[in-house]
Amino acid sequence: MAEGNVDPTLAPVVSDAGTEGGASVADLTDNTTGGTDTGGGMYDEGPLPGASYTAIAVYMVICFYSPLVTDVILIVNCRHSERAIFAFPVRSVYNTPMAQIPADVILLGAASVLGLLGNLSLVLAMFQKGVWRRPAVNLYVLAIVTASLIESVTGYPVLIASNFHGRWMFGEMGCTFYAFTVYTCVIVQMTCFLMVTIHRYRVVVQQMPADSADTRHWIAWSVAGAWVYGLAWSVCPLLGWGGFGLEPFGTSCSLDWTTSRTSAKMYNMMVFIFMLFLPVITMVILSVKVIKKVNMTVAVGTINGPIGNGTTTTNTGQTIQTRSLKIVVMTLVVFLICWSPYGIMSMLSNFDVHIPPSTSVLPTMMTKIFPAINPIVYFVCYHHYRISFRELFGQDD
Repeated sequence: MAEGNVDPTLAPVVSDAGTEGGASVADLTDNTTGGTDTGGGMYDEGPLPGASYTAIAVYMVICFYSPLVTDVILIVNCRHSERAIFAFPVRSVYNTPMAQIPADVILLGAASVLGLLGNLSLVLAMFQKGVWRRPAVNLYVLAIVTASLIESVTGYPVLIASNFHGRWMFGEMGCTFYAFTVYTCVIVQMTCFLMVTIHRYRVVVQQMPADSADTRHWIAWSVAGAWVYGLAWSVCPLLGWGGFGLEPFGTSCSLDWTTSRTSAKMYNMMVFIFMLFLPVITMVILSVKVIKKVNMTVAVGTINGPIGNGTTTTNTGQTIQTRSLKIVVMTLVVFLICWSPYGIMSMLSNFDVHIPPSTSVLPTMMTKIFPAINPIVYFVCYHHYRISFRELFGQDD
């Protein structure tokens, strides 16, 4: 390299929001190495307006009081009928004490707080600061967080109510709606995680511009494609290919993995391959290549020797490497921990392997708390998110 110890395409870039061209690993993380962010980050304006706090309060009321409203409806309805109109027929094999443990309700309640408040605060911060537009990769973050927020708002209230009663309480139509919504959001998140990995590979390894006009168009179309892709897969069960049904312990719904129909089994197999197996393999391969590229860049910079303040340059390269590793590893780990056990269990069920309801509780619950883990990952990895989250509570310092 003619100048510097670190490849300039990997060095931290602090530029005007309208600058196009070379990208950095720091651009794909939080872009906070040294100095103050002037590139349209989350921390360049005042605190969020009062309307944001009102929105948070409204969504929290919806989340926490929906189960209470459901209980009132059930009580009133049961006075006039021996069977509540929302009661969904549950086979005896699903009547397991595991679904009635209060700890499940407590866990889902805590997850609803984290999922709702964390995802909503990030969405509000991104729109308030305008960073959903620049850098372009933030469109992926916005899509992932929006899907998690939809999943939290539509899913947690009915899950809490059903776990409290020990059975699904919202009928066959409610089961289909819940499964369709959550399934669509999960596919969108998985697809966007994959696209983020591909984008990072194109920028770091192939030296593509991170925020050029072409890149922004490519990302925008890929985000739109992720939603279309998710809807295309989730509509299939509504049209008869595959199906939605109760999960083994009877308090939530998803794809019907225990069906005996050949066409549904084929659909479930394709879901496992295209929604879990291939994305994970692709993410791992591309992430390994990104990490090798960063390691090689830092090593070359160290061999070439320092120019000016060599310690600062070396530390900068190490910081870039650490941030890249942290984002890649944490994204993959969260994805694998939350979804691999459930995917494997579902595939076994698809091949008629008996899975006891008590055994299916943990993998299923891990998928339910995934929307709550997402904000934690961003909070740990992204400096701007931590600042914006403090702003929501009036702690600017």
